[in-house]
Amino acid sequence: MADRVQCTARSKRHQRRCRRFCAPGYHVCYYHGQGAGEPPTHGRYSKSLPKDLAERYEHFKSDPDILSLIPEIALLRTHLERFMHTYTERQPVSAEIGEEMRAWGETLSRVCERANKILYGEQYTLTVQGFNALLAQVCAVINEEIPDAVLRERIAERLRQIGQGK
Repeated sequence: MADRVQCTARSKRHQRRCRRFCAPGYHVCYYHGQGAGEPPTHGRYSKSLPKDLAERYEHFKSDPDILSLIPEIALLRTHLERFMHTYTERQPVSAEIGEEMRAWGETLSRVCERANKILYGEQYTLTVQGFNALLAQVCAVINEEIPDAVLRERIAERLRQIGQGK
């Protein structure tokens, strides 16, 4: 331990020096940026993936149903159900097991919420035909409510420009 050097980073709050040891070849510990600026060696942002992961990555990337979360929801429900039956039938549920069950439930809830947004969020997409129909209704209301013909024509022209993307 005598050859290990203390991290040179200082606390912003107290201006005290970090008490951790530096990683070999660095002036700071891992917490304060040892290895910062180096490209990641794993995950989505790495320069390359191992061959077995690269093949699976390409497979999943080209999946036409990639946004369908139904299989994930079914899998999570299956695991949660098996987990609950295992612990409620054989032994009492400890606080640790209860926490794990809660975590499974939260994960399932988040995935269901995402699936719901994907499935039903599309209902709020306005098509060109829908936009034109809405624009026609707005024009009809304007024609009924505004007696001045010149003003109506100016408003109609502006709405046509909006409809054409100008």
